[in-house]
Amino acid sequence: MEINISEEEQRKCFLSKYNKLDVITECEVPVFCRSVDLVTFNTKQNELTSIEFKTKDWRRAIEQVMSTSVSFDNLEICIRKPQRKETQMRIVEECAEKGIGVYFFDTVTREFEHSLMPKSTHRVWNVQRNQVIDYILYQKTNGAFSHKLDRTATKAKEQEEREVECLSVASLGTVPLY
Repeated sequence: MEINISEEEQRKCFLSKYNKLDVITECEVPVFCRSVDLVTFNTKQNELTSIEFKTKDWRRAIEQVMSTSVSFDNLEICIRKPQRKETQMRIVEECAEKGIGVYFFDTVTREFEHSLMPKSTHRVWNVQRNQVIDYILYQKTNGAFSHKLDRTATKAKEQEEREVECLSVASLGTVPLY
């Protein structure tokens, strides 16, 4: 019996099982005017991979992963495993023609089957590829932490401004209410 699952749940499950050394992962990476569901960067092999997750429309997954193809060395899709073998074969054949790797996700067992390995793309725009790598490395090294520091610094600055305002207003004989 098939279980309904969202793309986000599918991706979380994938990440919980995806343990490769020397690979950095990042979700929702901005590329051009959209975001890629999951990007992996193999630091040892210097390979950048885009993975799009879909629960139903596998053609849309192919379309999405192809829309940012010039930014990545490898392209893959991860979709719910179709019940019919013919459909599985059609997906693998179409992806093989385009060099796209395929993961099938079984919603019952929550297991992934890597049915087709990707072929490296030869048309990579290195400027954009390097921007994606820089974004991932920034996010992993200090992105989330520095955003927290920025918010803390902003709050401290706002508090300081309020205190200065209160002091200057207090000298006039009134105190603002907050």
